[in-house]
Amino acid sequence: MKTAAKLRVVTIVALIALITWTTSAVAQTPSTDDILSRIQGALQRQTPPTNGTEGETTDEEYTRLVHQIQSQTERIWGRSAGRVLNPIVLDIEQATEMIGEMLAEELEKPEIIAIEAFWRTFELIPRDVPIEQMFQDLMEGQLGGLYNPETKDLYVIDTFDTRGFMGKFILSHEITHALQDAHFDLLEFYRNQPSLDTMKARHAVLEGDATISMMEWASQHATPADLLSMGSIFSDHTAGLDNAPPALVQDLLFSYIVGMQFCQAVMTRYPNDWRRRVFEDPPTTTRHIIHPQTYLADPREMPRKVSLGTPSADSQFKELHRTDMGEWNLRLFLTPPDSFPTIGPLTFDPIVKEPASTRAAEGLRGDKMSLIARNGDASEEVAIVWKLAFADADATNRFSNALLRRMGKMDNFRRVTLPTSIPTGMPQEISGREYTAFVLRSRDQVFLVYASSDEGLAAGKELLAP
Repeated sequence: MKTAAKLRVVTIVALIALITWTTSAVAQTPSTDDILSRIQGALQRQTPPTNGTEGETTDEEYTRLVHQIQSQTERIWGRSAGRVLNPIVLDIEQATEMIGEMLAEELEKPEIIAIEAFWRTFELIPRDVPIEQMFQDLMEGQLGGLYNPETKDLYVIDTFDTRGFMGKFILSHEITHALQDAHFDLLEFYRNQPSLDTMKARHAVLEGDATISMMEWASQHATPADLLSMGSIFSDHTAGLDNAPPALVQDLLFSYIVGMQFCQAVMTRYPNDWRRRVFEDPPTTTRHIIHPQTYLADPREMPRKVSLGTPSADSQFKELHRTDMGEWNLRLFLTPPDSFPTIGPLTFDPIVKEPASTRAAEGLRGDKMSLIARNGDASEEVAIVWKLAFADADATNRFSNALLRRMGKMDNFRRVTLPTSIPTGMPQEISGREYTAFVLRSRDQVFLVYASSDEGLAAGKELLAP
């Protein structure tokens, strides 16, 4: 990709990630009223566009614009949606209610509860900051367009200037999701996948394709003045990133930027039918997204199956969710807090690639994580059980060293003398301020339990035997 195009992609994709934060937000059980209040506040800070006179933009004007961008995007994508997209224009109150309903549904999903507990327990997001505050920090940018695959509706919020370059740019992205849905059924493609790792990989296909589509739209319809405005637009819409947890920001960016790079790699191999391939035979793991050659290989590299046992029937701890975390989540977990990149207007590649953490995560070949909780209640004590399989002994060593380095950066182990290594076959029990880590490694596997009580630690160890 040319340098100018790459700059445009990276500058805008971060903005798109913020605008569509509702589809990727990680949360457990924040106050719905608090979230709705903050959504409404973010929307009210926007200035409604005008049609060049004293009146506000009409629904008919929004509709004409959507039809125009739909026609342009369909030509780029090479397929039709099979219907005319008539947008539903929402005011502030309607948008607040709709987004609140979407959030409430997301927050109840076991996989969302599990990833939030994982991130909070391992200090990837603050333990003492309400989750709604994290949402607020990520809502300083505008909320504009949204395609809902459940209702098949395209929504436009009437405080968003859809007639400026930015509005059209975002509409081309959302209309691409409507095209994807018409031909590949987004709900079937993305929902009910076997693991968080697979869901993340498929989300990267959706957003990577839509990002390529909108960049092709911009290359055909953006003016030099539009491109020159990107720096100020980026600054306006990323003001809240400094206050947001870096891991959460990175997880938002991954699907758009790394997903785009994955799609480009498949496009290079199969220029005439790459979209059909990635949608009909999609990647199953974030390793495929990060390393497209593993997806394109023949035979394709597939994750190694990793098994865990279950808590005993008389244990106070019950399993809430088990899943594969994958290479991307492992990279986020291993990256020290002070090693995440700063996102700015001249950031050519904002994805975290801290060398030791990235290389350690690259050695992962399969994993299984279980979230267990006292009395099966996530609001009570939880423990994380994680079994990881690596390519070879060297890869296991790299992970073990990166794990100890990461633990040394955690508040839980501040002022704790950590071991210098994790020997093969010798269980390590490392007590911190609140949590204790139990680590047992073999030549190519590591078993980790992270719990805040002896009972939780014992329950987690029971899962070692499959």
